[in-house]
Amino acid sequence: MSSAPDASESAPRRHRDRGAPLAGYADEVLVRCRRCDAPGCVRVSWQPYAWQGSFHCARCELALDLARRDWVGPLVYVGHRACGHCGHRWLAPRVEEHGLVHVRHTEVEMQCPACRKRSAVPVKAHPLFPADCAIDPHFGHPLRLVESTRFGVVWAYNARHLVELRTYVSALLRERRGSVNRSLISRLPRWIKLAKNRETVLKALDRLAAQLV
Repeated sequence: MSSAPDASESAPRRHRDRGAPLAGYADEVLVRCRRCDAPGCVRVSWQPYAWQGSFHCARCELALDLARRDWVGPLVYVGHRACGHCGHRWLAPRVEEHGLVHVRHTEVEMQCPACRKRSAVPVKAHPLFPADCAIDPHFGHPLRLVESTRFGVVWAYNARHLVELRTYVSALLRERRGSVNRSLISRLPRWIKLAKNRETVLKALDRLAAQLV
Protein backbone atom coordinates (compact mmCIF):
# COMPACT_ATOMS: atom_id res chain seq x y z
CA MET A 1 0.00 0.00 0.00
CA SER A 2 1.42 3.37 -0.98
CA SER A 3 1.87 6.01 1.68
CA ALA A 4 -0.32 9.11 1.72
CA PRO A 5 1.17 12.14 -0.09
CA ASP A 6 2.88 14.77 2.01
CA ALA A 7 0.43 17.59 2.77
CA SER A 8 3.09 20.16 1.96
CA GLU A 9 3.53 18.63 -1.51
CA SER A 10 -0.19 18.41 -2.30
CA ALA A 11 -1.04 21.91 -1.03
CA PRO A 12 -1.08 24.58 -3.76
CA ARG A 13 1.70 27.15 -3.72
CA ARG A 14 0.17 30.31 -2.27
CA HIS A 15 1.17 33.97 -2.25
CA ARG A 16 -0.62 36.63 -0.24
CA ASP A 17 0.00 40.24 -1.19
CA ARG A 18 0.19 42.09 2.14
CA GLY A 19 0.64 45.47 0.54
CA ALA A 20 4.42 45.94 0.90
CA PRO A 21 5.51 48.73 -1.50
CA LEU A 22 8.57 48.62 -3.73
CA ALA A 23 10.20 51.20 -1.43
CA GLY A 24 10.10 48.58 1.32
CA TYR A 25 12.88 46.72 -0.51
CA ALA A 26 14.98 49.80 -1.35
CA ASP A 27 17.13 49.92 1.80
CA GLU A 28 19.72 47.77 0.03
CA VAL A 29 20.19 48.03 -3.74
CA LEU A 30 22.75 45.99 -5.68
CA VAL A 31 24.13 48.23 -8.43
CA ARG A 32 26.85 48.79 -10.97
CA CYS A 33 28.75 52.04 -10.58
CA ARG A 34 27.52 54.54 -13.13
CA ARG A 35 31.06 55.80 -13.65
CA CYS A 36 33.17 52.62 -13.90
CA ASP A 37 30.62 49.73 -13.99
CA ALA A 38 32.11 48.07 -10.89
CA PRO A 39 29.64 46.11 -8.73
CA GLY A 40 28.56 47.86 -5.57
CA CYS A 41 25.78 48.21 -3.04
CA VAL A 42 23.72 51.22 -2.00
CA ARG A 43 22.68 50.95 1.66
CA VAL A 44 20.31 53.57 3.02
CA SER A 45 17.78 53.96 5.81
CA TRP A 46 14.43 55.71 6.09
CA GLN A 47 14.63 58.58 8.57
CA PRO A 48 11.42 60.56 8.73
CA TYR A 49 10.77 61.91 6.34
CA ALA A 50 13.41 60.99 3.76
CA TRP A 51 15.99 58.37 2.82
CA GLN A 52 19.46 58.91 4.29
CA GLY A 53 22.66 57.23 3.18
CA SER A 54 25.66 57.31 0.87
CA PHE A 55 27.52 55.32 -1.77
CA HIS A 56 31.24 54.83 -2.25
CA CYS A 57 32.74 52.95 -5.20
CA ALA A 58 35.74 50.83 -4.20
CA ARG A 59 37.20 50.99 -7.72
CA CYS A 60 36.86 54.59 -8.95
CA GLU A 61 36.27 56.29 -5.57
CA LEU A 62 32.98 57.86 -6.67
CA ALA A 63 31.36 59.21 -3.49
CA LEU A 64 27.67 60.13 -3.38
CA ASP A 65 25.46 61.30 -0.53
CA LEU A 66 21.71 61.67 -0.31
CA ALA A 67 22.15 64.69 1.97
CA ARG A 68 23.64 66.53 -1.04
CA ARG A 69 20.92 65.16 -3.33
CA ASP A 70 23.59 63.57 -5.52
CA TRP A 71 22.23 61.94 -8.68
CA VAL A 72 24.27 60.36 -11.49
CA GLY A 73 21.40 58.80 -13.44
CA PRO A 74 19.43 60.22 -16.36
CA LEU A 75 17.80 63.63 -15.96
CA VAL A 76 14.81 65.32 -17.52
CA TYR A 77 14.56 69.13 -17.66
CA VAL A 78 11.02 70.49 -17.75
CA GLY A 79 9.40 73.91 -17.46
CA HIS A 80 6.52 76.00 -18.75
CA ARG A 81 5.69 79.62 -19.42
CA ALA A 82 3.61 81.68 -21.79
CA CYS A 83 5.23 82.80 -25.04
CA GLY A 84 7.24 85.95 -24.32
CA HIS A 85 6.12 87.50 -27.61
CA CYS A 86 2.45 86.74 -28.21
CA GLY A 87 1.46 85.24 -24.84
CA HIS A 88 -1.16 83.07 -26.48
CA ARG A 89 0.56 79.71 -26.17
CA TRP A 90 2.17 77.95 -23.23
CA LEU A 91 5.62 76.61 -23.99
CA ALA A 92 6.56 73.37 -22.20
CA PRO A 93 10.06 72.12 -23.09
CA ARG A 94 11.29 68.65 -22.13
CA VAL A 95 14.99 67.83 -22.47
CA GLU A 96 16.43 64.44 -21.46
CA GLU A 97 20.08 63.90 -20.50
CA HIS A 98 21.28 60.30 -20.48
CA GLY A 99 25.05 60.82 -20.47
CA LEU A 100 27.30 60.41 -17.45
CA VAL A 101 28.22 64.10 -17.63
CA HIS A 102 25.08 66.21 -17.41
CA VAL A 103 24.61 69.49 -19.23
CA ARG A 104 23.14 71.69 -16.51
CA HIS A 105 20.30 73.52 -18.22
CA THR A 106 18.72 76.51 -16.49
CA GLU A 107 16.61 77.52 -19.47
CA VAL A 108 15.68 76.13 -22.88
CA GLU A 109 14.69 78.04 -25.99
CA MET A 110 11.42 77.05 -27.66
CA GLN A 111 9.66 78.25 -30.76
CA CYS A 112 6.07 79.33 -30.25
CA PRO A 113 3.74 77.36 -32.55
CA ALA A 114 1.51 80.45 -32.87
CA CYS A 115 3.83 83.38 -33.62
CA ARG A 116 6.88 81.24 -34.59
CA LYS A 117 9.19 83.34 -32.40
CA ARG A 118 11.60 81.86 -29.87
CA SER A 119 11.47 82.41 -26.11
CA ALA A 120 13.69 81.23 -23.27
CA VAL A 121 11.81 79.01 -20.81
CA PRO A 122 13.25 78.37 -17.29
CA VAL A 123 13.57 74.64 -16.56
CA LYS A 124 14.28 72.44 -13.54
CA ALA A 125 15.99 69.05 -13.45
CA HIS A 126 14.31 65.89 -12.19
CA PRO A 127 15.52 62.27 -12.03
CA LEU A 128 14.44 60.32 -15.10
CA PHE A 129 13.57 56.65 -14.70
CA PRO A 130 13.57 54.32 -17.71
CA ALA A 131 10.38 52.57 -18.73
CA ASP A 132 11.53 49.28 -17.18
CA CYS A 133 12.60 51.09 -13.94
CA ALA A 134 15.82 49.02 -13.77
CA ILE A 135 17.70 51.79 -12.00
CA ASP A 136 18.81 52.56 -8.45
CA PRO A 137 16.12 54.88 -7.04
CA HIS A 138 18.54 56.76 -4.77
CA PHE A 139 21.49 57.76 -6.97
CA GLY A 140 20.63 56.55 -10.47
CA HIS A 141 23.09 53.66 -10.87
CA PRO A 142 22.05 50.81 -13.17
CA LEU A 143 20.86 47.78 -11.22
CA ARG A 144 23.04 44.68 -11.00
CA LEU A 145 20.17 42.18 -10.99
CA VAL A 146 18.66 42.66 -14.45
CA GLU A 147 17.61 39.97 -16.91
CA SER A 148 15.97 40.40 -20.31
CA THR A 149 13.23 38.10 -21.59
CA ARG A 150 11.24 38.11 -24.84
CA PHE A 151 8.40 39.78 -22.94
CA GLY A 152 10.39 42.46 -21.12
CA VAL A 153 12.99 43.07 -18.43
CA VAL A 154 12.96 41.35 -15.03
CA TRP A 155 14.89 43.10 -12.26
CA ALA A 156 15.31 43.16 -8.48
CA TYR A 157 16.95 45.42 -5.92
CA ASN A 158 18.33 42.61 -3.74
CA ALA A 159 17.91 38.99 -2.61
CA ARG A 160 14.85 39.77 -0.47
CA HIS A 161 13.13 41.47 -3.41
CA LEU A 162 14.04 38.52 -5.63
CA VAL A 163 12.51 36.00 -3.20
CA GLU A 164 9.25 37.96 -3.09
CA LEU A 165 9.05 38.05 -6.88
CA ARG A 166 9.76 34.34 -7.21
CA THR A 167 7.22 33.43 -4.53
CA TYR A 168 4.56 35.42 -6.35
CA VAL A 169 5.34 34.22 -9.87
CA SER A 170 5.50 30.54 -8.86
CA ALA A 171 2.28 30.70 -6.80
CA LEU A 172 -0.75 28.83 -8.12
CA LEU A 173 -3.00 30.68 -5.69
CA ARG A 174 -2.57 34.45 -5.40
CA GLU A 175 -4.40 36.44 -2.72
CA ARG A 176 -4.67 40.14 -1.98
CA ARG A 177 -5.22 41.52 1.51
CA GLY A 178 -7.38 44.64 1.53
CA SER A 179 -6.67 47.55 -0.81
CA VAL A 180 -3.08 47.14 -1.95
CA ASN A 181 -3.04 49.07 -5.22
CA ARG A 182 0.27 50.68 -4.26
CA SER A 183 1.99 47.41 -3.43
CA LEU A 184 5.01 45.99 -5.22
CA ILE A 185 2.90 43.14 -6.58
CA SER A 186 0.03 45.30 -7.85
CA ARG A 187 2.48 47.48 -9.79
CA LEU A 188 4.18 44.62 -11.62
CA PRO A 189 3.83 44.62 -15.42
CA ARG A 190 0.91 42.52 -16.62
CA TRP A 191 3.16 40.17 -18.60
CA ILE A 192 4.90 39.09 -15.37
CA LYS A 193 1.53 38.24 -13.80
CA LEU A 194 0.29 36.06 -16.66
CA ALA A 195 0.30 32.33 -15.93
CA LYS A 196 1.33 31.55 -19.52
CA ASN A 197 4.59 33.45 -18.96
CA ARG A 198 5.37 31.80 -15.60
CA GLU A 199 8.07 29.45 -16.90
CA THR A 200 9.92 32.20 -18.78
CA VAL A 201 9.83 34.60 -15.83
CA LEU A 202 10.91 31.94 -13.33
CA LYS A 203 13.91 31.04 -15.50
CA ALA A 204 14.91 34.71 -15.58
CA LEU A 205 14.56 34.94 -11.80
CA ASP A 206 16.68 31.81 -11.40
CA ARG A 207 19.41 33.37 -13.52
CA LEU A 208 19.32 36.43 -11.28
CA ALA A 209 19.51 34.27 -8.17
CA ALA A 210 22.58 32.52 -9.59
CA GLN A 211 24.38 35.88 -9.58
CA LEU A 212 24.00 36.07 -5.80
CA VAL A 213 25.86 32.81 -5.13
